[in-house]
Amino acid sequence: MVETRNYIGEFHYTVDSKGRVNLPSKFRNARVDETVFVVTRGLDPCIYVYPLSEWNKMENGLGNLSQLRRPDRTFLRNMTRYATHTTYDAQGRIIVPKVLLDYAKIVKKAIIIGVLNKIEIWSHESLTEYEKSTGNLTDMEYNDLAGEIYL
Repeated sequence: MVETRNYIGEFHYTVDSKGRVNLPSKFRNARVDETVFVVTRGLDPCIYVYPLSEWNKMENGLGNLSQLRRPDRTFLRNMTRYATHTTYDAQGRIIVPKVLLDYAKIVKKAIIIGVLNKIEIWSHESLTEYEKSTGNLTDMEYNDLAGEIYL
């Protein structure tokens, strides 16, 4: 098995009546030393799940925002007001607060996507709509970004 500390791949799970959703074992095994996560509102209509070490980096960046500028205050407020610490249980499930499930329009089924340093949780409908509207890149954009990565 290939070892990685990053989250990659897509998985489909069900959210139970208590707001619990499985974290794929592949993700739990990627960072076995990290059992505390922070769930919060995503920038897109999804939920972000950060391992605590990555959330600490995010907090450092958030702390650099100006308390005097309205966009900074609003962004800081929205990232932190919905944030909550969670751990996974013996079955590998985390609890996602209802306010976040509502924000991401997740009712029963969830798509869990690994995005290197964090995990995103989407509803099928929101992800499909996002990809139709702004989530897909043109071939030229893909090529341009690939050129930046492989320089």
